[in-house]
Amino acid sequence: MKKLSPSTWVQDAKDIRIAVGKGESLPANADIVLLPERAAFLPKTSTIVCSDIHLGKAATFRHAGMPIPEGSAQHDLKRLLNIIDQYNARRLLITGDLFHARSGCTPQVLEEFSEFCKQVQSSTRTNVVLVLGNHEQSLGKKFRPYEIGISRCEKEIIEPPFQFVHDQTKHSNVQPGSFTIAGHIHPTITIKGTGRDRLTCRCFVATGTTLTLPAFGSFTGGYKIRPTARTRVWLSLNDEVMPLASALIHS
Repeated sequence: MKKLSPSTWVQDAKDIRIAVGKGESLPANADIVLLPERAAFLPKTSTIVCSDIHLGKAATFRHAGMPIPEGSAQHDLKRLLNIIDQYNARRLLITGDLFHARSGCTPQVLEEFSEFCKQVQSSTRTNVVLVLGNHEQSLGKKFRPYEIGISRCEKEIIEPPFQFVHDQTKHSNVQPGSFTIAGHIHPTITIKGTGRDRLTCRCFVATGTTLTLPAFGSFTGGYKIRPTARTRVWLSLNDEVMPLASALIHS
């Protein structure tokens, strides 16, 4: 397994230059650019990173007899296409839970994703890479990643100084000096306004040497985080990413 050399070690999140992107302009010299679309861009490798798309979740609910409308998968794949095109990304790296459940991996859902992969590979030469999440591991033999356009599929990916995993809390092979980018928990945070006004938003969270991404999927839930003094939080809004002042956090 690839190891990190001491020259690439990261001691804290502050050692990684995390910036906020808006529109087509990219901050200079950033290692990670947080995007309003609930994804991140790594300029040095021209990589879009996102997590927890949960394709087929609506189909899973319909399979269970719940009247959930179609369209969330197509909507999320279109959003991905727009981001890849906007930043001319050469790679899309998904840190787990691309699909939701076995019953949701219908022929239609798999075909839509396969067509998406063909489109980005032909139009922008973008490779699609997947870090396995807990939902992929439950799909069994029905999940054949290389047959639907995924070019690489691993339990973790190490590219110094970054280590990409799904669930950082259950990942035992943390490399010394690495900076981890993960997903899994679908972080949200509740902010307070005047009076009793409260608003819950999806967010990016950096603690120590880990950045946790918000869920990319439109049809996903969220987990309310409780920041500590070492936590940095950025709200993921419709058209911007906003650093959050601790005074606005509602516990």
